[in-house]
Amino acid sequence: MTNIQKCGVIGVGFVGATCAYTLAVSGLFSDLVLVDMNRDKAIGEAADINHGVAFSKPCRVMAGDYADLAECGLIIIAAGANQKPGESRLELLGRNKGILSSVIAQLTAVNREAILLVVSNPVDVLTCLAERLPCRTCTRFRYRTGYRAAQVSARTAAWRGQPQRACVHHWRARRQRAGGMVER
Repeated sequence: MTNIQKCGVIGVGFVGATCAYTLAVSGLFSDLVLVDMNRDKAIGEAADINHGVAFSKPCRVMAGDYADLAECGLIIIAAGANQKPGESRLELLGRNKGILSSVIAQLTAVNREAILLVVSNPVDVLTCLAERLPCRTCTRFRYRTGYRAAQVSARTAAWRGQPQRACVHHWRARRQRAGGMVER
């Protein structure tokens, strides 16, 4: 069973630490779990964030491991290698694909219900990869929001410097309401 008040961040480099701090001060979550392959880094970031949010809305920030993500309702995946100077997105994808697959395999061993938010680069391709891994399913989103698969149509389009597949998602769906059909 997931707890919508508990969030996890996997990978606490520049992007992951910034996400964690922003979430901690936002007041959206009561618990925030930081996981990183460098445990000392996660412990340090958790301590820094706890000191930084002392006067904001209460949020318990802790360093943990994958087992601590068992009840998280939202998990942000920021784990991945940095892009080297002159490295193409496809070369970066080759390195980060293995990292993402490993992260999701470890994660699904403890939590198959969380909503995943992938922010690792190249974000467009890794998001599509995460959706297609055999241990994940995208139908959960449709079920939780009340939409049936036949009611959802989605398009993706983007161009941001280098060609990408999916950066902006536009979707519309119809949902049965008390007064009839409403388009979203």
